[in-house]
Amino acid sequence: SNADSYLWTPPIGATINGSSAAFATTDTFVTVTYTASFAGDTLRVRGVNCKGNSAERKLRINHNTPSTPGTISGLNIGLCNKNNVAYSINAVANATSYTWRSPIAGITFNGNPSPYTTTSTSVLVNYGTFTSGQIFVKANNGCGSGNERSLTVNAKPAVPSIINGPVSVCDGQLGVAYSTSTVTNASGYNWTVPSGATVASGQNTTNITVNFGATPLTGNVRVRSQNVCASSSYRNLSVTVNNCPRVGDDGISEIKILPNPFTESTTIILPDEVDASQCVLHVYDLFGRIVRSIKNPESNKLKFERADLSPGAYNLQLIYNKEQITTWIFVH
Repeated sequence: SNADSYLWTPPIGATINGSSAAFATTDTFVTVTYTASFAGDTLRVRGVNCKGNSAERKLRINHNTPSTPGTISGLNIGLCNKNNVAYSINAVANATSYTWRSPIAGITFNGNPSPYTTTSTSVLVNYGTFTSGQIFVKANNGCGSGNERSLTVNAKPAVPSIINGPVSVCDGQLGVAYSTSTVTNASGYNWTVPSGATVASGQNTTNITVNFGATPLTGNVRVRSQNVCASSSYRNLSVTVNNCPRVGDDGISEIKILPNPFTESTTIILPDEVDASQCVLHVYDLFGRIVRSIKNPESNKLKFERADLSPGAYNLQLIYNKEQITTWIFVH
């Protein structure tokens, strides 16, 4: 009422009808344009007539850069040389685009080098050979960009989930089997065994056999997955090596092999004090691998066929009531 014109003052970093200074007009409306330097300020207007200016009416205008994106969803381990790995975020209010980046050498987003800007909330990432690093994403609009969200990614495969195998063995026991589960994007598996023991077969695979030494102790059978980029942490299984009594101690009879050496077949004679139906016999080659097993024979005297055994020396192990005795078989 009683105003002849209006004096509009634009916010800092904005213009009114192209002017960054106070702008006089008889109109009750103006068009405000916000430049890249706008960081939030107040729009002001006064009524004007021949008597002077009214007090200002003010309107606070906020600088509406987008907020920080939420959690990045996607695979974060086992990424060595892996392609087309999908990552996504939820849409951010007031965002018109999203910028993805990473300092990892050779990485691409939707086939483009870092940084990469897209209107989509998801991307496909290609990795090369690396160890570990981060990927970042931020939301953008005409006012600028929000803060970045990050996700740590690793080339190394996951830690094997389990080790299967006995946790109590005898000193000098041969060919004890251990295994683990397959790990995605692992190219091999590194095993270590307690002091005095050796991996007889299967190193770099999911299944090994172990020859234990003569010293009783407690140690760990360990395995980690690996690929050309890196190795996981170890999965551990505590194993106790016991000093086991043997059949044949204190003058007890031993196994007889007649004839020994042999060509086509021989006879294994078990000690009289042994119940054959409760026995297990394992035949090992010189690498500690089980090449023949006989469980619960019908009698203490059994025929042993050469079959596919190559000429050479073999270790025969009898297990009975948690006791054991070993001897040698020789094949011509």
